[in-house]
Amino acid sequence: MKPILAALTALLAVAASAQPADGPPLIPRVMMLWPDLPEFRPVGPEPRPVEPGLFAHDRPVFEAASPDGAWLAGTADGDFYVREAGSDTSALTVPAGDGPRWSVADAEWSPDAARIAVRRVDDAAVPRLPLLDAEGDTARWVPYARVGEPQPEHRLWVVERATGEPAAVPHGRDAVFVHPVGWSDDGARLRWIEAGRFLQWVALREVDVRTGEARTLLREDGDRRVMGIEMIHGYGDRLDHLRPAVFFDGRAQFVWASERTGARHLSLYDADGTLIRPLTDGALPGPVQRVAHVDREAGALYAVASASAERPWDHALYRVGLDGDVRRVVDGPVIEEVRPADGGALLVVRAGLPDLLQVDRVTPDGDVLATEWAADWSFASDVPRRQERLVLTAADGETPLDGLLVLPPDAEGERSVPLVEFVYGGPNTQYVPRTPQTPWLWEAYRVAQAGIAVLFVDGRGSAGRDRAFVDVSYGRLGQVEVADHRAAVEQVLARFPVLDPERVALMGHSMGGFVGFRALAEAPDVYRAAVLVAPVLDATGMRVWAEPYQGCLPADCPEVYAAGSNRALADRVKGAVFVAHGTADDDVPFAEGAGLAAALEAAGADVTFVPMPGWNHILQRSPEFWGRVMGFLGQHLRP
Repeated sequence: MKPILAALTALLAVAASAQPADGPPLIPRVMMLWPDLPEFRPVGPEPRPVEPGLFAHDRPVFEAASPDGAWLAGTADGDFYVREAGSDTSALTVPAGDGPRWSVADAEWSPDAARIAVRRVDDAAVPRLPLLDAEGDTARWVPYARVGEPQPEHRLWVVERATGEPAAVPHGRDAVFVHPVGWSDDGARLRWIEAGRFLQWVALREVDVRTGEARTLLREDGDRRVMGIEMIHGYGDRLDHLRPAVFFDGRAQFVWASERTGARHLSLYDADGTLIRPLTDGALPGPVQRVAHVDREAGALYAVASASAERPWDHALYRVGLDGDVRRVVDGPVIEEVRPADGGALLVVRAGLPDLLQVDRVTPDGDVLATEWAADWSFASDVPRRQERLVLTAADGETPLDGLLVLPPDAEGERSVPLVEFVYGGPNTQYVPRTPQTPWLWEAYRVAQAGIAVLFVDGRGSAGRDRAFVDVSYGRLGQVEVADHRAAVEQVLARFPVLDPERVALMGHSMGGFVGFRALAEAPDVYRAAVLVAPVLDATGMRVWAEPYQGCLPADCPEVYAAGSNRALADRVKGAVFVAHGTADDDVPFAEGAGLAAALEAAGADVTFVPMPGWNHILQRSPEFWGRVMGFLGQHLRP
């Protein structure tokens, strides 16, 4: 095997651009792979971007197209407009005036396109964050709310397309988060979900827009969060993906997804919110991840859920009948999307490692009729991909954990290969790559080409499992995550003698930087160095998404947030630390990374701080970033 420093030198040009010899950058090409079939091609008018996304690195908000494709609704300078498809002239405009700005984020047209539910957003009380451009000047100020600070106020309105007449949706007094989930079939009733600041109550409501009469169909209360980050403003695409409420108006029934039994499951209710029957609790080996397709005519929906209790992170597609009949249709291990096909069949996009990405035509009973499309990975044939799917055990000695180890293509011999754990650890996502389109998986492949193995682990406290698993970190962000990552690394080192236990580092981005720093401080006998990218410094500096996962505000439970202080652990760090942060980061402010580096320097730690002028939260797109990171790893993981 090549000496690691020589391999790193050879890697820098490749990892920096991630570009194969025959085309554009590799990772964008990987992420853009999608079935080339008529059923998966965009239809209707092409909407324009009209508002920024939640962050600079996010997809912008586009105009909302009506179901018939005839109309597009958008915003300009805070005003709301509707235009005909194919016309640049607004058919109507509703000015914001001196009131809150209009927004079409998560907007919902009625089925007949007669009206649309949109938002008005008042962020006047929200603190502002300065973002610096590449020259170091203040480029702009953006609203930014940390835990305990004022949040933007979102309220739903219904606008009549013909007249432009707006009408406020009657929200509950304590509603902080609001999200439309659709209209009745006749377009007369709008349905939405609203929730309190800590998500400890959630209500499914509807209003008859003809009379203004509103009612609560269902309400859930708990002593901790009832839903997760998908209900927080800016994450509406996650809620839409989940589809927590599905209505069958022709049957005067709806299906609701809830975690009240300890894991997310589906139940059937009548139109007044009276429980008819549970549908999936006890019928599936693990929690429901989402509703992927609805067949209203047949009275059934198709849910993605755990394929087995032993490996709950692997998924299958199930047909769930409103009569309580549940059938397994097809295994994933990842179900990306489901579309209806001719003859009552389904087109199912299945994915899995190392290179499964294909569309199968299947019957509702699970018969695979044909593979209609499969991804062509020839453009990435020059990237060696050697990996091992792992089942690891949590620090409690019994809970199974999902893991993935990416090995150098020529790894051999004992204790010859250093290891870097790519860590996230937050409660709002899973991090272990499960599909070949995961961008950080391809970053790991490139790192492995330099002779460094990469480990991913989803420890307790991460998303996608039952409540007992996810809520391990509830009210304790930063206090409990490290134990499982340490246990996982020790198991992998014992299982793979080729790995050198004296050369272990970690790399964490965003919340992963927060957890990664704590791992370096709490497990110095395991981790020798750390790369922290746009890291969160302290729990008190986290954005408002963290409040429902802590269950309180810093002013009301200062000890909870103080226990999540990284600054207080700086003097316990023994290994070398590389910190990089963009000056235009509107997700985790630049001051967080700078503050972490300053605390380490004051404690006498070996710290390298790299400001990235003008860069936002995703530094991995920078060639300079990868060059500096690989140089740091080469220096601190040499034999």
